[in-house]
Amino acid sequence: MSRKPRGTVPSRTTGPSRPTNRFREIKLHSGTPSSLMNNMLQQPLPRMASVTAALLAAATSLTAQVSPVGSWDFVMRGDQKGVAQITFSNNFTLGGTEVVTIKPAAKADTNPRGGFSSGDRGDGESSTGSTNVFFYGTTDITGVWGFDVDGRVIGVLIEGEGELVNGVSFRGKITGSKFNLVGKHERRTIHYRGIRQTPLPDIQGRFYSTGQRDGKQYVSIFDLRPDPDMTPNKYVVIPFLPPFDQTNGTVLLSGQNHLAMATLEPVGTNVVLSATSGDFKINKVRGTLTGIDEIHMRVTSKVFKMADFDDE
Repeated sequence: MSRKPRGTVPSRTTGPSRPTNRFREIKLHSGTPSSLMNNMLQQPLPRMASVTAALLAAATSLTAQVSPVGSWDFVMRGDQKGVAQITFSNNFTLGGTEVVTIKPAAKADTNPRGGFSSGDRGDGESSTGSTNVFFYGTTDITGVWGFDVDGRVIGVLIEGEGELVNGVSFRGKITGSKFNLVGKHERRTIHYRGIRQTPLPDIQGRFYSTGQRDGKQYVSIFDLRPDPDMTPNKYVVIPFLPPFDQTNGTVLLSGQNHLAMATLEPVGTNVVLSATSGDFKINKVRGTLTGIDEIHMRVTSKVFKMADFDDE
């Protein structure tokens, strides 16, 4: 799970202590019993222990493969989307961080289901059909990697921690400067398109976004500040206008002209997690993001950096 920022972050309000639970699951049902859902959530970690030894054994027997060791900048597409920063170590472990979401509903939901949260582990039962589990928000990543007999990179990455964890098995290869992986978990397929991670132009400053949540318009203004842990291309979100002055968030910027954002916003006495991602033109400092939050199944926004803002 993403660490609570350390150090001093430029801000115009201190606000209450920042919530740290910024990773959620959503189940899109078409009729699978919730008991099957619970079993799926309990299975990833035991399987990972058994595959770790196999991955290390395969890796130590191969010496002429293109090594992925180093830090990579991934854009995720497919059943889930977002941005991930993953470092592959020479001891066949991996670590990093991600902001992930899902494609929004095709149109505004005219019959809202009242939202969803990390505490909801099944919102319907049926004797037929299937259930897909999708994760959204921001979290740290851990895992293991190695080579298969064909020289392709294989492994398992783990999202989240505690009761909410998710394991994704992957396979892929490096071609030239590109590192492409295909991740699998149950019925989900995630495509990771990677390039070597390099420091990008600093985009910190004041931004505004205009968009819709299930067809209802909204506007927000916020500042982006560098990550206190000095993680390259990672920013913290400092909302500027009430009622957004007590929230926090994370932004990951990709050198593939992509950006992903996860924020927590207060709604009454609760906080609502929102996660969006999309194309972002670094040279023009603007982009279009889509995703979901805990109340709305369709969140869209156009994000711009404010012109002529004196960034003190």
